Amino acid sequence: MRGTIAFITILFVCAAVSTDCFALKKEFDFMGIKLGMTDMQISNAVSQNPNLKIDDSRYLGKINESIPYTLKIDSHPYIQNIFIQFYQGKSFLIILLLDNKYFDFYNLTERLEDKYGIPSKKTSKIVKWEDNSNSVQLVLENPSTLKVYDYAIMLKLQTELSQKSYLLTNSSILQYEKNLILGEL
Repeated sequence: MRGTIAFITILFVCAAVSTDCFALKKEFDFMGIKLGMTDMQISNAVSQNPNLKIDDSRYLGKINESIPYTLKIDSHPYIQNIFIQFYQGKSFLIILLLDNKYFDFYNLTERLEDKYGIPSKKTSKIVKWEDNSNSVQLVLENPSTLKVYDYAIMLKLQTELSQKSYLLTNSSILQYEKNLILGEL
């Protein structure tokens, strides 16, 4: 009986330890840019860094507060672009498009493993880390694209967009049927 209890205890401890092994060791931070920052905070971080600048050549900004909007940042030659997407005034998605002439997938993987710990998923095309709640996810995609996002907000946005699409489709169908009836008068 004691052997069974000891075995169950060891299994429980191993399960608890293994879930912490695959969690992000620390919060993602790139040149002062992190998830949850406002556009003003990010603009301030960019203005303090001589290697970064906000790209105003193509407008990806805020039109409607309830709709997600994107801020584009340039840095040459090592970073092709940085895209930061906001929802309800806070960043929830950061995409770093690194120049693969300077950064290769395998060296990036090693560096990120050193900084963020053991990934929860690792293939030749993708490496993924998650926080303990599976809300924040950090993903490295081959050849050299790094994404960090709040998965809970992504799901919320997906649900909102699906509902808006459904309402728009229903409205279009009703309008079409109304026009058919009017055409028959």
